[in-house]
Amino acid sequence: MHRPGTDFWFAGADSNKGSSDYVELTNTEPTDADADIHIFNSAGEVESTQAVNLNIPADGTLSLPLTSLLSPLNNNTWLAVHVVVHTGRIAAALHAESSSGADWIPATTLGTSQIVPGLPGTSATRPWWSPTPAAPTPT
Repeated sequence: MHRPGTDFWFAGADSNKGSSDYVELTNTEPTDADADIHIFNSAGEVESTQAVNLNIPADGTLSLPLTSLLSPLNNNTWLAVHVVVHTGRIAAALHAESSSGADWIPATTLGTSQIVPGLPGTSATRPWWSPTPAAPTPT
């Protein structure tokens, strides 16, 4: 779990059948917190996200399965998750679980560039998907 903050990005969430990823929001403060969860797929922000104005009670935790935040039309895809806190501070984590195992996916920061190790150093074109809220065209 990350330290309390107000902005968290998670890459690699999964809504494929057989997976049960969930977002966990923990409020360690003595007052309630208010947050939104924005979810992105390869086409951009998912419009039917059901995670707006979430109340995280003081000294409480809210666990939300990704499948409960998406319409059935948005299943079977890789996702990026953005947690934005409007009031207070929370700790946020993404738990990924499938038939092959389970793990916590750490929060990352939104950047303007990314180094991907392990790709051959040639000029060949490779498909790449990166959630970029300001620019919907993958680069």
